[in-house]
Amino acid sequence: MKDIHDIRDFHNLRKIKLSSSLSFKVGISVFVFSFIYFICVIGFSGYTNTLFSTSAIAERNYCLARTIAVSLPQEYPVRLFKQVREIYDSLPSDVKDDYKSPGYKKLFEPVFTDEYYTLRRTLIKNVDNNLVSWINFHIEDSARNKVIFVIDSDIMEDGRYDAGWQGSLDNYIHSDRDLAEYTVHSDPEYGQTIIVRAPFYDPGSGEILGYVSVGERERNVTTNNIAFLLFFGLILLVLTLIFIVTSVGGIRRLVIDPIILLSEAATRFSKKQDRETSSHVFKDLGIRSNDEIGLLAESMASMEEDIHGYVDNLKNVTREKERIATELDVASRIQKSMLPSELTGYNGKLDFSISALSRSAKEMGGDFYDFFAIDDDHIGITVADVSDKGIPAALFMVISRTLIKGSALLHHNPSRVLSDANHVLCERNDESMFVTVFFGIYTVSEKKLRYVNAGHEYPAIYRADSGDYSLIEEDHDLVLGIMENVEFNERELQLNSGDRLLLYTDGIPEAINKDGSAYGESTMLACLNRSHDLRGRELLNLIRDDIDTFASGVPQFDDMTMLLLEIDPGE
Repeated sequence: MKDIHDIRDFHNLRKIKLSSSLSFKVGISVFVFSFIYFICVIGFSGYTNTLFSTSAIAERNYCLARTIAVSLPQEYPVRLFKQVREIYDSLPSDVKDDYKSPGYKKLFEPVFTDEYYTLRRTLIKNVDNNLVSWINFHIEDSARNKVIFVIDSDIMEDGRYDAGWQGSLDNYIHSDRDLAEYTVHSDPEYGQTIIVRAPFYDPGSGEILGYVSVGERERNVTTNNIAFLLFFGLILLVLTLIFIVTSVGGIRRLVIDPIILLSEAATRFSKKQDRETSSHVFKDLGIRSNDEIGLLAESMASMEEDIHGYVDNLKNVTREKERIATELDVASRIQKSMLPSELTGYNGKLDFSISALSRSAKEMGGDFYDFFAIDDDHIGITVADVSDKGIPAALFMVISRTLIKGSALLHHNPSRVLSDANHVLCERNDESMFVTVFFGIYTVSEKKLRYVNAGHEYPAIYRADSGDYSLIEEDHDLVLGIMENVEFNERELQLNSGDRLLLYTDGIPEAINKDGSAYGESTMLACLNRSHDLRGRELLNLIRDDIDTFASGVPQFDDMTMLLLEIDPGE
């Protein structure tokens, strides 16, 4: 009885010593990691915020300029632009050059009406509400490299920036951006200023009357950066401290204490069995560490003498297969859920419809389709086929779909979209997988499809004026994922009311029957031409059923995917 108490006391002392030692190590490790993470995040956040703030401010102010251009009551601003333009164009060159003289300013006095000052107060209100430095309307004289002010939110006693005042056009035009044109202008009085301009259109003719420009001085950017870092740093510090406390406590509760309890139980069990055996394999390993790992090694050395249970391999294998089957089923449902069933986020003219159907040969496939709104006049359409099947193809499919859609939302150029996607897919493609892609951007207002066919099947087109389906047989570009720096050829297809475009993967023409014969494109066209009156999903279901009838129950080795674009389907 005394021996038993001595063993328990010994292990209680070891428990206190070892738990303190390992807890200390864990606490120090978590603190060091959290501190490094805190410093890295603060540094990176400050760097990226500074790096992108100018562009972000420019794009935000561009949106403000466009909003002002379209939201103001149009009648007076249109008349004001035309009035200033008419006065300016009527002046001789020598008068234009002397724009600071009283005589020149007097020529623009008819502009300064009550409506003029009402509009100026509106601009000043927008300056205050949006925390920018100034807003002005101006016209441009590219021949003289000048901007001519129409109205400005800044009010200067010497008449600067009033109607007719001139400035350098170089200060307003620097480079084209995706969302804005902006330049950074250095001024001795105000320092650097970010200037953005947006066109002001004549609502009647649609021509550009002039521009709305917004300026924001960079000292505002610096102030915003400092405020951002202080606010973000305080929040991150609080979160870091919470993380340290909860992490150390959680590790202590979830890892260290269970190890100690498990070791004590194993030791007690092994001491009971020591009277019957003398095996000391683990003990002879010589592990002498003074933490929980050493205690666990000692416990396992004693337990080795008595534990001879064996795992039921068949049961484990069965459980593992069931687990894999369950995970595959979940993964398959996730993959199918990624394929769109309807066009979302689109608010433009709906004179078209898109239907799609996809069926995998295995639990997970490599085929995919996608259609999405780029904006209210452009729709991205993709049908693609990865070179393999199963899980590898599904993973490659997800990557390809994400790259194509992500690039399409940034660029409205199909060849640029596939070029960007191909560049990423070629990186570290050790398995040499590739994907055939038909990607196009449909312009709703023009009923025009710009597309690239990267090694994909010939699309089938139905022309309403001829009443027949036929293949668009053109040279293919190279598939994606094989070779970097490939130039893709962009083509255009003009569609008309009643036309239909069918895109599909090679699982359709390569479906086989019991004789080993392929379904083929000619059989597909014959099926289509027998069914002129069917549209949308009904037409796709008909093709699928026709293939199933042809195959007569023969399992298919390839995925099948179809997408149908119909122009004015209700007509």
